[in-house]
Amino acid sequence: MKMLSDLKLENKPSSVTEMSLQRTNTTSPFRAMKDSEYSACVDVLGLLEGEEIKLQYVCLRETLRQGSTFTGTSQTANKGLLVFTNSNMIFMQQLGLFSSNYSQALRIPLENISGMEIGGTLIKHIRINVGTISLSEELHFNPFKDNQGLEQIETVKREIEALLKQAREEKKTAKENVQIIVDFSSLRETITQGESGPEPT
Repeated sequence: MKMLSDLKLENKPSSVTEMSLQRTNTTSPFRAMKDSEYSACVDVLGLLEGEEIKLQYVCLRETLRQGSTFTGTSQTANKGLLVFTNSNMIFMQQLGLFSSNYSQALRIPLENISGMEIGGTLIKHIRINVGTISLSEELHFNPFKDNQGLEQIETVKREIEALLKQAREEKKTAKENVQIIVDFSSLRETITQGESGPEPT
C-alpha cells in the first residue's frame, strides 16, 4: 500500500507553458503513476473540440462521508489524476486500490470555481471551492511534492490560480468581441438604409 509521501510528482513542470508541452509525452510524467495508468486516464478524458490539457497532477482526492450517529463522519482518499484544461477541471479517479483503471469522477467548468486555499496542519491540502446556483462544495486534494519529497503546494496553487485568471480573461475578451460584432451588425444595417435613401411615401 502506498503512503501519502510516495505520491510525488516527477520532473514537475514549473509553469503552465511547460506542462502544456509535457502533455504530448507518451509516458507518464509522474513517479506515482505507471505509464499504463497515465495512458488509461488520458484515453478516457473525453476532451471536447478545442479543449487542451494545461495542468495535471497525480494526487489524492479526500472525501468526507456523513455516517450514522454511531459511526460519525468518515474520510476516504482516492488516488487519481487531477487535470486542468482550458475550460474544465477533471479528476480521473482510480477504480480500486491496486487497479490500473480510472474513471472520470469530477468534471467542473473553470468558471464554477469560486476560489481556492491551502489547508491542513500535518498534511497540507488544496481546498477548491466550487459554487453554482444549486450547489456549493469544497474539494480537497493532496499531496503535492516533487521527486525529492519537497512540498510544492504553494507552487501548484499559483499555477492553478494563474490558469483560472487566464481563463477568465479569455472569456471576458470573447464576450467583448461578440458585443463588438453585434454592435457593428446594427451599425451596418443603419448605413445600408441610409445609402438606399428614405422609403417613398
